[in-house]
Amino acid sequence: MPLLTIRLEATVSNLQGPLSRFGDTAANAGTLALLDSYDSTRGLNVGLKTLAASFSAGLFRIALMPIDACKTILQARSRPFSTPLCRP
Repeated sequence: MPLLTIRLEATVSNLQGPLSRFGDTAANAGTLALLDSYDSTRGLNVGLKTLAASFSAGLFRIALMPIDACKTILQARSRPFSTPLCRP
């Protein structure tokens, strides 16, 4: 049983890390590209564009919070699926 917990914890950890980095990069690049694609926002200050890109990256991180919570629960408890949040 503990081996299952370790494998599940490793799977969740290996999923969350790259997904959050990809999401940050995609949100930043996507928001900047979106703002540059419209004539009305093309001339916007770089600081405001960066603020909007950081905000969208933060929203993506908020969307990943359940995965992070599941990872924390699995690290803190040794029994797999001991909480409804982590059940498949």
